[in-house]
Amino acid sequence: MDDKLRIRGTEDIARQWRALAERRREHFADLYDSGRWRKYYREQSFLAQMRETARMSEAWERVTRSDAPQPAKISTKTSAKTSEVSRPVRTDPF
Repeated sequence: MDDKLRIRGTEDIARQWRALAERRREHFADLYDSGRWRKYYREQSFLAQMRETARMSEAWERVTRSDAPQPAKISTKTSAKTSEVSRPVRTDPF
């Protein structure tokens, strides 16, 4: 039960970080659309910040997507190769 609580807590934290990254991305888009970015940034540094913001937003999206519970994949097929695994025989005394 403690594991479920711990996992749920990390999922919530990841969602919060994702929301923050999305808000930051929206803020940079608003700065760009309005032209206000020119008051605070030089063009190269603004573009670098925008790229980094987009990268972080996408990274948190992947994290939160991978946190979703995945259905278990159960294979009912048994291969002859997997049931007849040969192991190397050790012949030296040490």
